Amino acid sequence: ALLKRHYQVVRADAIVRGQIDRSGDRPIVAVTFDDGYLDNYSNAHPILKKHGVPATFFVSTGIVDTDREFQHDIDKNVRGLPNMSWDQIRELHAEGHEIGAHTINHVNIAKVDEATAETELTESLARVRQEIGVQDVAYAYCFGKRSDITPERRELARRLGYSACYAAYGGTNDGTIDLFDIKRFGVNYGFSETAFRAKLEGCAFGGGAD
Repeated sequence: ALLKRHYQVVRADAIVRGQIDRSGDRPIVAVTFDDGYLDNYSNAHPILKKHGVPATFFVSTGIVDTDREFQHDIDKNVRGLPNMSWDQIRELHAEGHEIGAHTINHVNIAKVDEATAETELTESLARVRQEIGVQDVAYAYCFGKRSDITPERRELARRLGYSACYAAYGGTNDGTIDLFDIKRFGVNYGFSETAFRAKLEGCAFGGGAD
């Protein structure tokens, strides 16, 4: 509701394709979700639908539609989080949301050898294309810190045919957007409305972590 009141909320790929007029007074915001957890469908989806907010869901293609757990959850002793099914992901797409790739196994492609990185990127791209029936697919770097995004891996993603790549180290996208290092920041329950809006509008302060 806050986003709809104060911002121009669009699908991320519309920005990538240059389909959005960025000269208006209302800041432009795109909503994204990573990994492919079931709560994206069961909790977020109804709220997005209620308020007419489009979103992009980056899914780890070898983990969704299975009972596998993400290693970063196991490491934090957060166990048993269920994942979306492909049927649910296709439903999200049919209702106007974008589906992107997030490797097969949630791999940090900057910290594996080139062959593994290429396999993770190639097969996740092919799976999203197969399951969703789209050609243009974006990718979100797993973990997404600056150290997780190397020039070699950016070039690999470009060469393999991804339409764009999204980081997660914070910041807003002013001026020219680097399509293979698009800035994002994370939000959580710790944000007040004021801190949330401050982050969205590029202020350096505001609760929560990048």
